[in-house]
Amino acid sequence: MSVSNGKRTTHEEPISMRKNIGDLGSDLIALSELQLQLISLDSRAALQKAILPIGLMLLSTGLLVGAFPLALIALTWWLAMATSLTQAAAGGIVAGVAAVLAVILLLVAKKGLQNSTKLLDRSRYELKNNIQWIKRVLSSKTERRDCSDYV
Repeated sequence: MSVSNGKRTTHEEPISMRKNIGDLGSDLIALSELQLQLISLDSRAALQKAILPIGLMLLSTGLLVGAFPLALIALTWWLAMATSLTQAAAGGIVAGVAAVLAVILLLVAKKGLQNSTKLLDRSRYELKNNIQWIKRVLSSKTERRDCSDYV
């Protein structure tokens, strides 16, 4: 709103308001496009970093399902024959050691997957900053419009 000879004229406000809203809309669309490009790049990078940990998980699972039962049986028999342990005691010891190894492999794979998702932190950070910027722009335009009523 502008003042002319002590009188307020309102004919300029709709044009100015439309221009400001148009500018804001254009800025928001550009910001959205940039945000989508960023999440796309971060997602690709996260997927590339996740390939090795996923491969490790598949490998460890394959080993557990395929080769480990045979190796564990053989180790149990060897342990029982080499010591005075019974087959059951030797089997329990071998099973416990195998379980610990499986947990260690899974923890290594989990850590790798967590590191791969850290790449998305950049997108989260930028999105948070963009939302704060939009709030600031909207609140500052509201404050300016409210202040212009008193000019």
